[in-house]
Amino acid sequence: MRITAPVIIITCLAVIFSPLSVAAAEHQLTDVLAYHYDNSRTGWNNKETVLTPAKVKDGTFGLLYNVADFDEQLDAQPLVLANFLVNGERKNIIIVASEYNTLYALDSDTGVKIGSRSFGVPVPKSAFCGNGSDHLGINSTPVINDARDTLYLIAAIWSGASFDYILHAVDLTTIGDPQHPFADRVSPVKITASAKLTDDSIYNFRAQYSRQRPALLLSHDRVYAGFGSMCDHNADISRGWLLGWDARSLAPLEPKLTDLRPVSKVGSGRLGAIWMSGYGPAADADGDVFVVTGNSNLPQPKETLPPVPPSPDTYLSDSVVRLTADLNVSDWFTPSDRANGQHNMDQHDRDLGSGGVMLLPDDDATRALPLKAAVAAGKTGQMYLVDRASLGKFDPSGINHVLDVQNIGNCYCGPSYFEGADGMPRIVSSGNDGLMVWRVNSAGHSLSLSMEYQAKDQLGTDYFQGGFFTSVSSNNNTPDSAVIWALRRPQTTDQVQSLTLYAFDAKDGTHLCAADAGPWPMDHLNAAAPNAVPVVANDKVIVASYKELRVFGIGGSAACGVNIAQMAQHQFAAHLSHAMAPSQGQFVEMRGTIVDVADTKLQLKSGEKTVEVDLTNVLKSGRHGTMDPGKPVIIRGIAAADGAMTAESIISGN
Repeated sequence: MRITAPVIIITCLAVIFSPLSVAAAEHQLTDVLAYHYDNSRTGWNNKETVLTPAKVKDGTFGLLYNVADFDEQLDAQPLVLANFLVNGERKNIIIVASEYNTLYALDSDTGVKIGSRSFGVPVPKSAFCGNGSDHLGINSTPVINDARDTLYLIAAIWSGASFDYILHAVDLTTIGDPQHPFADRVSPVKITASAKLTDDSIYNFRAQYSRQRPALLLSHDRVYAGFGSMCDHNADISRGWLLGWDARSLAPLEPKLTDLRPVSKVGSGRLGAIWMSGYGPAADADGDVFVVTGNSNLPQPKETLPPVPPSPDTYLSDSVVRLTADLNVSDWFTPSDRANGQHNMDQHDRDLGSGGVMLLPDDDATRALPLKAAVAAGKTGQMYLVDRASLGKFDPSGINHVLDVQNIGNCYCGPSYFEGADGMPRIVSSGNDGLMVWRVNSAGHSLSLSMEYQAKDQLGTDYFQGGFFTSVSSNNNTPDSAVIWALRRPQTTDQVQSLTLYAFDAKDGTHLCAADAGPWPMDHLNAAAPNAVPVVANDKVIVASYKELRVFGIGGSAACGVNIAQMAQHQFAAHLSHAMAPSQGQFVEMRGTIVDVADTKLQLKSGEKTVEVDLTNVLKSGRHGTMDPGKPVIIRGIAAADGAMTAESIISGN
C-alpha cells in the first residue's frame, strides 16, 4: 500500500500537493502496487475515509460501472495507480491482467480503457489442466515498484507445441503511448532453472509441469515467483520452485527447489508445490521471504528411498518456510501431530500450501508485542500462529512448536489483518467455516489468539475448494470506520454463478451489504474456484471476475441485495448442469472415496452406490494425483450407459 500526498483541486488547471491543505478538502489517494496491498500481505487499507460502515449500509453504496469485454478470465488481482500521469493528465488507473496474456489500463473513475498490450499467444486449454479459462496466460498477480515506473509480470507463451514462462519488466510511463503501450523496460527473460538432487543428478525446471499461480513479490530490488504443479498431474515429475531475479537486469538468482530427493524409480510423487491459491509470498523488512508448501506423496512400498525428516537438504512439504533474500532456507515449520501433521497431509492430499502466509506488520501496535508473528492455514483448517524468528521446525514426537493453533475450516484462502479502534492487532480468517476475527493477545513472552466473533453469513462453498478471500478498509484506528470485505465463491447449485461481494462492520461482524460481484462459471467442465480478492482504494471497491470488472462505491445503481447477474444487461450464459442422472456421453463429475484400484479400473464409493471408473485416458494423460484406497476424490469424465464412467481427470476431494 502506498499513500500519495494529499491533493486539492483548486481549479481545472491547478493541482497542489501539500500536507498543509485545508482538512476538509484533503483526500489521500491510495496506490495498490502489490497483492493484498503490501509485502506482509495484510490486505488492510488504513487510509479509507469514505467507505465507512454507516455509508455502506445507508443505501447509497452501489455499482458505479462494470466492464465486461475483457478477452479472457481475470485471475490476477487488479492493481491501482493513483494520480498517475498519462499523456500529460493525472488519472487514477486500474491495472488488469487476463489469461489471454493481455495487460489493460483503465480510468478508475469511468472504466474507459486507456491502453492495452498483448504479451504473446496464451497456452490453449488442451495443453494444461483446467483453471476455468480456455487459456493459460497471466495467471498470477503482477507487482509494481515504489517508484511506480515498472510493473513485473509473468506470461505463459505458447509456441505451437509447448510453452514457456516469460518474465517482463514493463515501463508504466508508456501506458498512454498509442503505438507501444506497456513497453518493456529491459529485455524479457525466459524462465529457466536447475537444481542438484541428493544423488547428484540435475533436475531442470519444465514449464509444462509447473503452474505459476502465486502473486509476484518485489522485495529489496528482487522479484520472486512461486511455482506449483498442474493439478498434481505428473506428480512423479512435478516439484515446487521459488525463483528470483534482479529487479533491474532480470538476472536470475540461485533457485530454490522444495524437494531434493532423487527421481522416484517407482513413480512416487515429489510435489511440494508453492501455489497458495494465488496468495503471494510474503517478505519482512529485512528481505526474508516466507512461503507455504503443498503436500508430497508418501513413498510407495517398493520405494528404495529411506524415510527422512523434512529439512532443506531433503524436502519441505506441508511447511511454512523462511528464506533469505538469496533464497537460502533459514527456518521452517512442519506440522507433525498425528491428526493433521505432515504424514497425514502427504497421505491424503491435505496440504498446508492451499493457503498463504501473512506476516503481522511492523508498526506501533505490533511493536508492543513480545515477538514478531505470522499466520498460515491450509486444507486441514488448522490456522497456525508462528514466531517468525523461530518457526518451530519439525518435531517427530508429534508436538507442534507454535504460538497457537485454531480451527477455521478447509482453507483455499489467505488471512487479512487490521487494528481496531483500541489499537489492538486482529487477524481475519476465511476458511470454509466462515468469517472469523481473532484478537492477538500477549501472553508473557508469547502470543495467543482469541475469537472476537464469527459472522452469521454462510460464506463457505459446497465446492471442494473451501474458503474465500478478504480485505479490510478503515481510516486508521478511527472508531466506526473499519469494514471487512469478502468475496464468496459461487455454489455448484447456483443457476447463475457469480461472485458475491460482502461487507461487514469490522467492529462486530454486522452484515452491511451483499452484492453480485460478477460472473464465474463453476460448471463441471470448468470446475475451478476463483481466488478473487476485493480491492479497496480511493472510495471504490474493485472486483475482477470471469472476463469482467465491477467497481462499487457511493452512488451508482443499487447493488446490495440485488442479483445483478440476472438482469438482462448483465446476463451470463454459463449455467450449471442440473444434478440428475447423467446420460451416456455426458460430461459428469463424481465425488466419493476410492474403494480399490486394479490396473485400469477404479472402484469409487459415491453415496450409496459403487461406480466403476475406467482409468485408461487419465493414466495416459497423467491428469491424476495419488489413487489410494480410502482417499476422497473428485473424478471428472464421460458417463457410460451402464452408469460407469471414463475418467478424464482425478483430483483430491479434501
